[in-house]
Amino acid sequence: LLSLRCRHPSQVLSTLDPAYLFTLKVLLVMDLMGSYDHNVSLDLYPTELSEGTRAFLESNCKLQWNDDMWDLEWNALDAKGAHHLAEALKINSSVSTIKLGWNAIGAEGAYYLAEALKINSSVSYLDLDRNRIGTDGARHLAETLTINSSITTIKLSNNDIDDKGTHYLAEALKLNSSASTINLEGNCIGTDGARHLAEALKI
Repeated sequence: LLSLRCRHPSQVLSTLDPAYLFTLKVLLVMDLMGSYDHNVSLDLYPTELSEGTRAFLESNCKLQWNDDMWDLEWNALDAKGAHHLAEALKINSSVSTIKLGWNAIGAEGAYYLAEALKINSSVSYLDLDRNRIGTDGARHLAETLTINSSITTIKLSNNDIDDKGTHYLAEALKLNSSASTINLEGNCIGTDGARHLAEALKI
């Protein structure tokens, strides 16, 4: 679960998603009681974060993760959101599972996460299904797979990855000895991409 430590939960409640109003009212009570340091756990699945909510959380809350799983599927996270997650990932040593399926981080967001995963050694399961990362995103992740030795499962289904992107991943798998499962279903993989993967699996 995500733990939010908020400084001023009383600001701009009217601009936020209805799904968050109850939680923020609780935070408001804590604010009035002076309980600034209490943590509140929020399950963000599957509510979309509006621009107002994201701005509120960025300006008023410190994000902390204490679990071994970050589940942020279906949260309309973009590249900027992925950047914030990546920065946290660089200093986190407990999370093992990251679920970011059905967001919109794109190739830029994939780059931020890939760079963080070159440093992080605790993540073993990475789900980026349906994030529009494309060929460039596949290239960023492939570079990470040549370095990272902790990821065993990576899900990249329905990400507009073509034969070129598949080639990047296949070349990385030749150098990677930890990844045992990679899901590429629903991508734009043709004969050439399939051949590259087949060659990588021979090694």
